[in-house]
Amino acid sequence: MKKITCFLPILLLILLFSLSPAEKKPAIGPKIFLPEKEWDFGYIPQNAVVSHFFLIKNTGDDTLQIIKVRPGCACTYAPLKKEFLAPKDSTSLEVIFSSRNYQGSKTLIVAIFSSDTSNFSDINFTANIENEFPLFQVEPSQVKFDSIRVEKNNPKKVIILNKSTSSLQIAVAEKPKEFIDFQISKNSLNPKEKAEILLQVNRKATPGPFQTNLTLDFSGGSTGQGSEKTRYTLPISGTILSK
Repeated sequence: MKKITCFLPILLLILLFSLSPAEKKPAIGPKIFLPEKEWDFGYIPQNAVVSHFFLIKNTGDDTLQIIKVRPGCACTYAPLKKEFLAPKDSTSLEVIFSSRNYQGSKTLIVAIFSSDTSNFSDINFTANIENEFPLFQVEPSQVKFDSIRVEKNNPKKVIILNKSTSSLQIAVAEKPKEFIDFQISKNSLNPKEKAEILLQVNRKATPGPFQTNLTLDFSGGSTGQGSEKTRYTLPISGTILSK
């Protein structure tokens, strides 16, 4: 009986602590997070428009406000689709770049201002603007569908020529938007050999102007000064007519 009496205070203490309210975690507020902060378009032609989507997440416990998106120059456009993100919510930001008459390598920054005052966020992209490329030739260097109807559009053809002195491998780094179907005839080219890309607008397209691109990685080729690895982004544009 004495043993039971001794244990009673201990049991009461255990029950008291188990019934007490759990400690609350301190609020962390809105937190902006970008899984990807850099993108390389590789080579692109002059007077073309290319784009890439960056994901923005709110990993905090309060609503995140995207206050402003500020591109680094007038050649870049980054329209914001969603200003407020609930906790665990996300949105995509399309960064659109016009190469105009620029030439050579260009790196630009897009600043993102948000209600997460503890975390300044920016993204950057690089493009090498040239009309001649060391390992390969792309003809045409960009695809223009002009004004078409989805049910009556013909495929556009692009030819890639291996200009290097050894075999060249082709891999897709980023596909076009979902309304463009494409096929590449070969993913490996011997010197002087050609590959054909067929592109066609499918029924997912909506009326109005559009812009997208296909990004390809090339590796294994040689110009006589060792193997090289490079990237090319093929701009694709046009206007879809209503029925």
